[in-house]
Amino acid sequence: MANTSALKKVSVYVINQIALKLDINLANKSVQIGTKGKRKAFDGVSDNGKIIVKVINHSGKTSGGKKPNGKIKNTYSDCFFMNLTQAEQKILVFTNKEFYDIFIADCDGLMEDFELMYIQLPEEYSQIVEEVTKEASKEMS
Repeated sequence: MANTSALKKVSVYVINQIALKLDINLANKSVQIGTKGKRKAFDGVSDNGKIIVKVINHSGKTSGGKKPNGKIKNTYSDCFFMNLTQAEQKILVFTNKEFYDIFIADCDGLMEDFELMYIQLPEEYSQIVEEVTKEASKEMS
């Protein structure tokens, strides 16, 4: 099984970069979703809960060169849960330029309530994502 816990280090880096950019505190914490008191954790939540950030570490096309439909659906699922919060600003931060471009094209006209951004990772963090992605890809083949 791919060691996805290594991706937490990447998410912490990304959240810290977004917090600096927005000049706010962001922390991984759970917030209420829906109206029945259920909660869900997000990578970055502002102190007042008005901003929620989700880090997307998906790679681009599949190993067979196809559109990564499962990854796209997973990202839409993240958006669904973000929409169930009281957050006023919802941000998806992509760490892979290819997947960012694929998702931007796929969601054209659908994501007006979301800010989508790409952040280029330093080599150390890119390597972590690449290693986890390769391991996961081997498991799927």
